Amino acid sequence: MKSMSIDLPDNLAVAVQSYVKAGFFRSELDVLLAAISEFVRRNRIDLME
Repeated sequence: MKSMSIDLPDNLAVAVQSYVKAGFFRSELDVLLAAISEFVRRNRIDLME
């Protein structure tokens, strides 16, 4: 597994924290992994070209 460090704009950081506080995700990392996984899934064909 590769570690990465990111900086988020304040509004995105608040949104990520809100999903965790609401109980949709266990951690901020889980929110980010879900978002990135969905982005890659939706754009997989574009990446293959």
